Amino acid sequence: FETKPAFTESKSRDSNANNTAVPESLDTDSVLSFLGHLGVSRHEVHKRIADSIQKQLEEEIRKAEIPKSESAYQGPLVNLLKNSWHYGTTVPEFRPILWSVLKKLGEQTPEQVLKALAERESPGSSRLKHNEVFQPLPPLLKRLVWEADWDDIITVNKELSVKDPQEYLQLVQSTLFHATVHPIIEQYCSTEALADTAGKFFVISVAERRFATNQRRALAYTATGKTPTSTTSLLGKGSSNSNQRPSAASPFAESGKAVSQLRNLLGEATGGTAAYRPKLLHALLSMLMAHHGATAPQILTGTHLHCTLLADILLSAGGPLPKIYTHVHKLARILDDAVKSGDFSDEALATVQSTLKEIYDAEAGDSNDLEKEEETGAEKKKTPSKESKPDGVDKPNPFLQRQLNRIITAGIQAMKETDPQNLFLNPVTDTIAPGYSQVIKKPMSISTMENKIDANVYNGIDDWNADVKQMFKNCMDYNRGAAGQWFRGEANRQMKIFKDEILPQAKKLYDAEVKKRNPEEELKRKREDDNGGKKISPLPASAKKRKISKDTELTLSMPALASMLLADPFVVRLLLSRLLRSIRIDVIK
Repeated sequence: FETKPAFTESKSRDSNANNTAVPESLDTDSVLSFLGHLGVSRHEVHKRIADSIQKQLEEEIRKAEIPKSESAYQGPLVNLLKNSWHYGTTVPEFRPILWSVLKKLGEQTPEQVLKALAERESPGSSRLKHNEVFQPLPPLLKRLVWEADWDDIITVNKELSVKDPQEYLQLVQSTLFHATVHPIIEQYCSTEALADTAGKFFVISVAERRFATNQRRALAYTATGKTPTSTTSLLGKGSSNSNQRPSAASPFAESGKAVSQLRNLLGEATGGTAAYRPKLLHALLSMLMAHHGATAPQILTGTHLHCTLLADILLSAGGPLPKIYTHVHKLARILDDAVKSGDFSDEALATVQSTLKEIYDAEAGDSNDLEKEEETGAEKKKTPSKESKPDGVDKPNPFLQRQLNRIITAGIQAMKETDPQNLFLNPVTDTIAPGYSQVIKKPMSISTMENKIDANVYNGIDDWNADVKQMFKNCMDYNRGAAGQWFRGEANRQMKIFKDEILPQAKKLYDAEVKKRNPEEELKRKREDDNGGKKISPLPASAKKRKISKDTELTLSMPALASMLLADPFVVRLLLSRLLRSIRIDVIK
């Protein structure tokens, strides 16, 4: 490791000619004999020396630097790993050295080593050949081993060539990651209360169809472990248990525990978020698809909880999902909201149809479709709408203004609870953040929003939403580089909670207040819907073929994942209820 030796060097007579330095010799026999007379055995002496050398070596390994710019690191640590591999896998005393090297290498661990750690004792066996070395490894290295083993067994060509569901399931079951994850999946699917509830396809009332989905998955919590307070409960509009974490005595505690374990296996918490590793997420979703495909012929005789678990995994992500899952994640959120409400509205069905169309179009297009769509969406936002009105034109009446202020105040309180460090509470000054005013031209903070509430500046939820986006954008723009990674992670985490939980509730509450106080507008909207509003009609069959790049590492079919989300038993019973209602209306007509 290019360190200087601590022993004293001297030149021997034989080495003078070559000018070579040799270490000074030490007669150990006399020292050991003297220690023996003192009652110290040679075994104890050797053990202490070995422990000291081991600690020094581990310290040298810890101090060694690995250049991040190199894609394949080849340095002294890799050489040490090669030389110590045989001893570390056969002699228990050498394993701490091996673990220290692997821990230090991390993502730079050679693929051959990862595959060797995943090697089985014999073909078809589930027991690892080097299980004693694998089990104490930190979570990151275990994830790397799972990924290497998955790539080795299920190649892209093999995954695309297998047509029989049972054959594909057997292929998935031979992976190390399946052996780790399958017991957790079974724990989720065998949750008695969840299976009983999912098996009730034909229920009469909306209250029976309504299900608090957060109970079954213990959704993402704040860094302090507190559940974000909903704006509904803050305004006293009735308490809802949809955001409550299941207690140990909850009938859905086992399913929540299973989802929590899967989240921990898929990714590590960094910067306040728990982003999934793309390869492991792909592997887990492939497993769920394989198990579902093997039992798909059981239409209404099975509960299909693998589909329910798919939705819970997508919705429990603490960080952003890979871009390929954008539309599927959107569909999962729409269906989840419908399950919570216990009914499918026309608007929700229309949104589901448009999302399905986006999924099929993206699947048939190239890999840049999502980026093109984001650019198109950004252009649309820049183009002013004909129906948009300048600020101040559509000012709410005094009563609605008070209700709007109450709703935004409740939303801000919920935001404070998701920000335990008070990062966004007060305005940022140049004293706190040098050069802040030169980088950020539109500063924004929570206290600034509260001042605007007091001054009745906000004319609607969208005005408040714009300020919140500006606040998080300022944080991202200022905190660039490695030093600002934690702050960017916190901004992303809090923005996701605001976007997924706080903002939708605020919009829903304000829309309800507008409908109550403006009956003429509501009547006008209903008439427009009757005359030319959105009408639900079947989607045309898709004739587009799926395009898969040869260079891609993720081969999951997004339409297949969408079909699993629609096959979720909690969604199926909503669709059945909607179908029966349509039949009754047609019969009456």
